[in-house]
This record gives sequence, structure tokens and C-alpha cells, in this order.
Amino acid sequence: MFESDCNVYLVQELLSGGELFDRIIQKGNYTERDACVLISQVLQGLETIHKLQIIHRDIKPENLIFKDRKGYEVKLVDFGLSEFVKDPDQLYKRSGTPGYVAPEILKDLHYDSKADIFGAGVILYLLLTGCTPFFGEDTSEIVEKNQSAVVCWDFTELKLHISASAVELMKLMMHPDPKLRPTATEAIAHPWIASKISRDDIINLSPEKQQQTPKNIIQKNLAQLKMKDQQHLAQLDLKDPTCSPLMKASYRMLQNNPDYKQQESELVNQLSKSPTRYSNN
Repeated sequence: MFESDCNVYLVQELLSGGELFDRIIQKGNYTERDACVLISQVLQGLETIHKLQIIHRDIKPENLIFKDRKGYEVKLVDFGLSEFVKDPDQLYKRSGTPGYVAPEILKDLHYDSKADIFGAGVILYLLLTGCTPFFGEDTSEIVEKNQSAVVCWDFTELKLHISASAVELMKLMMHPDPKLRPTATEAIAHPWIASKISRDDIINLSPEKQQQTPKNIIQKNLAQLKMKDQQHLAQLDLKDPTCSPLMKASYRMLQNNPDYKQQESELVNQLSKSPTRYSNN
């Protein structure tokens, strides 16, 4: 972090691999081993923030970004809806994205970190099947199915074989009763994850091949869930005189632009022009 007399600059890690959502659209369903690598990272991230008493509240594939386009390392992003809480009774406000929200949130009940586990369970279902467990033609239908948390565990139509252990973990993570849902630590310790891959083996995984769910089913099934957040940087007015050169450079860097190296130099140039000091805070 860099501080000047007027501004605070955050230099963050570059994630160039795109969203998990887009990977699912392109690739289809994942093998159990590949899905295990991805979901174990999600659970490790949740384990970390939950120990810090932070609840993310918007776990979905759009908020999982790959470090690069070839690897399987993902990062949990977008903490815009997250909360730092010590007392779960404080949490009752609805938040999240339809199709991934824990039922207790949609029922306007108090909730805790187990709400994040439900969203991770939905992601695991997506990874293994290429389809959402709560498909609907519109938002109202999605919310209704999401709230009931009734999931189809018959994969005959998709022509997929998913192991009983994987199904067991998904059922636990998406259990309607949060008291019966595992914590992130407990989910990581589940035999399905333990038997597929070690917790440290997450970087250079070679993709395995598996019979795929037809892409037309995937695209139809996921189209209703693509709800991009168009706020924040999308609302940045580059012509605003209060918009600093660094903000403009940062904005352009975050766009999907092949001229990244040139933009990177622009950011470094702007930082060098501003009197800064390094902070350990």
C-alpha cells in the first residue's frame, strides 16, 4: 500500500485467468479430481475468512477468478457484500445472488458463516454437472427453488456418473438446515476431498478427460444466473476532474485489454510521479 498526502494507493495481485463461470460455460462439467482441486481452494479461502469472523455472503462462480488462463489456481474476490461479525444474531438482511443464496437468508432468518458453505455447495454441483441445481425461467422461479433447496440428484438425463461420496458432500453443503451443514474446515476434511487430492496440490494440475454434459444444456441452464454487477468501476467517469490519473490507469488495466503491458507502465509511471511512502498496515 502507498500513501500520499491526498490518496491511498493499493497495488493488488493481477488475476488474468477470467471467471470460473466462463470456464464452466466453455469447458462444461469437470472431472471429480479437477472439481476437487477447485472447491478445496474455495473452502480453504472460506476457512480463512471465517476464522477472521468475516462472512462473504456472495459465493458464486463470478466471484472466483483464475490466476492465469492455463492453471487451476483460483482466488475469492468481491467482498462488497461481506460482513465482519461476532454475533450471528446481527445478520438477517438479505444478500447474495439468486441460485446461490442459503435458504435461511431467503426466509429472512438469522444466519452465519454456514451461508457461505451453501453457496460453495452450489458451485461444487455446477462443477460436477455443468448445471445449476436451481434452474428457472426467471428470477422468481430461481428464488422459489433456491429457497426450497430441493435438488435433483438423478444425473441420468445428463449421462453422468458422480460418486456417492461426492454426492454426499454436496448434500451436506447444500443442506436446508444450516445446523447440519459442515463448516469449511469440516468440508475440507470430508473423505471425498481427502481421497482426491492433497490440500497443497492446487497449482499445476493437468486437466483430466470425462464425458461431458451437452453444452446446449449447460448454456441454457446457466444463462439465467449470469447477473453481472455493473456498479463500482463500471460507473467510473474518466472525464470527471476528480478522477485521478492513477484511477484512470487502474480502470483501463482492469479491462480485458491485450495492451496490458503498456497500461502497466502507465500505472507505474503515475505512481512514480506521486510522493509516496510504504505502509505495513
